[in-house]
Amino acid sequence: MAPASRPHVLVVDDDPSIHEALAAALGHLYVVHAAATGDEACAILGSQPIAAIILDAILRDEHGLDLVERFRALAPLPILLLTGHSSEDLAIRALRAKVDDYLKKPPALTELYAALARLVPRTGGGQGIEVLIDKN
Repeated sequence: MAPASRPHVLVVDDDPSIHEALAAALGHLYVVHAAATGDEACAILGSQPIAAIILDAILRDEHGLDLVERFRALAPLPILLLTGHSSEDLAIRALRAKVDDYLKKPPALTELYAALARLVPRTGGGQGIEVLIDKN
């Protein structure tokens, strides 16, 4: 997929290794932006054509779910919650925050690709994301 036609996704996670892993896994399909805090994420949302957000549930100084309303006030985008701390309470809180999808860390690549394919609208022309996923 040509760089100009790749959708942009924002990864909000305070762990640089997660940024690197997701950029490596998704870079052939998406332009991947990274933020470690809510403030950094908001700055990127204001300056880039983000199509979806991949949000860590637990950040260093803030809870990812506390950022959902703030992000949606800037841009009504789909949000995929990633967590290494899954619990029934977190799942209920995620539903109440109206996140669009929820995956446990580390996600299987096929699950991650499928979740983003559901959340990110395809652009016209070329192969759809679903076709690219089937080849991997």
